[in-house]
Amino acid sequence: MKVGLIGYGKWGKTLLKKLTKRAKVRFVITSSGLDLLNDKAIMNDVEWVFIATPDHTHEYIVRKCLSKGVNVFCEKPLTILSSVMEELYQLADYNDVHLYVDDVYNYSSSVFKLGSSSTSIKRTKSGGGTAKSLLSRLAYHDIYKLYPLLTDPTITDILLVQLNKTSITFKILFGYQTVNFHYDCDAQERKHVWNNVSVETDEDILTSMIIKVLSNSQDIVQDTVLNNIKISLFATEVIEQLHRELFPSVAVVGAGIFGCTAAWKLASAGFSVVLYEKNSDIMGEASRTNQYRLHRGFHYPRSPETALASKSAESAFIKTYGESLLKDQKITHEYCIASENSMVTADQYLKFCEEVGLDYEVVTPPRDGCDLVVRVKENLFNDTRLKEICYQYLRGYGVQLKLSQKATSDILTEYDHVVVATYSTINDFLPRDNQRDYQFELCEKPIVKMAEKYKNKSVVIMDGPFMCIDPYGDTDYHVLGNVEHAIHDRYVSKLPKKDLLKKYKDILNKGIIIDPKQTNISEFKRTGEKFFPRMSDLEHIGSMFTHRVVLPNREHDDARPTELERVSRNLSVIFSGKIGTCVDVADKLVKELSEEHYGT
Repeated sequence: MKVGLIGYGKWGKTLLKKLTKRAKVRFVITSSGLDLLNDKAIMNDVEWVFIATPDHTHEYIVRKCLSKGVNVFCEKPLTILSSVMEELYQLADYNDVHLYVDDVYNYSSSVFKLGSSSTSIKRTKSGGGTAKSLLSRLAYHDIYKLYPLLTDPTITDILLVQLNKTSITFKILFGYQTVNFHYDCDAQERKHVWNNVSVETDEDILTSMIIKVLSNSQDIVQDTVLNNIKISLFATEVIEQLHRELFPSVAVVGAGIFGCTAAWKLASAGFSVVLYEKNSDIMGEASRTNQYRLHRGFHYPRSPETALASKSAESAFIKTYGESLLKDQKITHEYCIASENSMVTADQYLKFCEEVGLDYEVVTPPRDGCDLVVRVKENLFNDTRLKEICYQYLRGYGVQLKLSQKATSDILTEYDHVVVATYSTINDFLPRDNQRDYQFELCEKPIVKMAEKYKNKSVVIMDGPFMCIDPYGDTDYHVLGNVEHAIHDRYVSKLPKKDLLKKYKDILNKGIIIDPKQTNISEFKRTGEKFFPRMSDLEHIGSMFTHRVVLPNREHDDARPTELERVSRNLSVIFSGKIGTCVDVADKLVKELSEEHYGT
């Protein structure tokens, strides 16, 4: 049997030792090499894939493998959302492959018992973690072993006894049987006591399970007690219910990149999180329609605060969402100071770069119409891949995603805390006294095919009524920006203008609109010709339109801050600035709420 292994940590190495004795191991992929899952030749060379990566990555990897028609063995938990687990089983059935979740202790001859009235399960371990992670990392295994022993698996009551950042004690009443659970991930030593019977055994139960899995004889476990699908769903549903009932609940409103990041970060830190999005998909508005640039600060010479925030946030974004960056294309990035009508001179711009600590290389001679051109190191991202990664994290950390559902004040009262990250409609969720003015801009982003000499070039003309060009994902196209002509309407208000939204409803946040009637593409061409020869020859593929929000009356510095505001005891607001700051502000929010609910 030809197999592959994904994950090469402690448990992955244990699996590999067993697999090499029973199968031909064709590949071992680490968690950092998941791009290889897209290689058809590699995936077509195996019949089974064994997955032993970090818990939150399981769903994504399993879905990839099942979609390619490969049988999958996955370590627990497969996912911590029962609805997602059912999707995966349906996908396996559709592709006529097996999906098996590790239930190794069901192959042991050790006898586990339930007490006549109550049973105690206790695990302690060193190495850290969060109280919530203990459920998926430790309790999950015990729920698996518990299921065959229950007279009635129906949960009639859950009682939280004690909860802090690193330990949790609770009781579950299954029918008339009470089970006491205690988990501590900050203990001095590792212990595992299950009704006073140790689960350690001299049997090689791992090998026994692998043999049956690879021979497909695991299907013999189809009785009503030990059916792998039934027991996996049971354990997932129990853990899911524990998440909802034992941990502080948070509703995040708005599933742009800032709302998504806040949601899964909170879930990973020990909160029960529900993410509301009025649209049918995440990241469908401003997160989808922009220049796709991960700013390092070069764009903001008149706002050192924005530049420094962008620069300091870059590493956290790359660590979290680095797989979304355009890596295969050798893109050159240039920032240029226009010879006329620039608000910053060449000398001022170089001084700004030095003060902020931004590396650059002066290019000579400068571009037509410019006094200065500097080549810099910066990144662009693929918004489609960024959205995929967000979905991976949301599912992996168990965020309940409610799409096409508008959050109302009645719904939000059900949660311990609410985080509003709706960008253009923040004021809809705030008391009148807390509402503020914003500058709303209805923007056009043309997608164009430019001359070959502009391929893989990102160029920004600074700092005035000028324009920029950026490669559009991994296509041969560019997306254009223009300080003046990209904006079809601009106004200051507390709320968006309904009549304007109605006017543009057929094209607003609808992706690329072919041959739009409202386009300013002719002005893009006319004003761009000064800096980009043959600009008038470009091919207009179509345009994207979105509603952008910035702080009003900031023309003097063009500041784009990201702000986290605590409006009341149970309400926080994220006003999003540059996309690259989404991880930093989410971490700040997590720290604030964690200290409040779990202690330092």
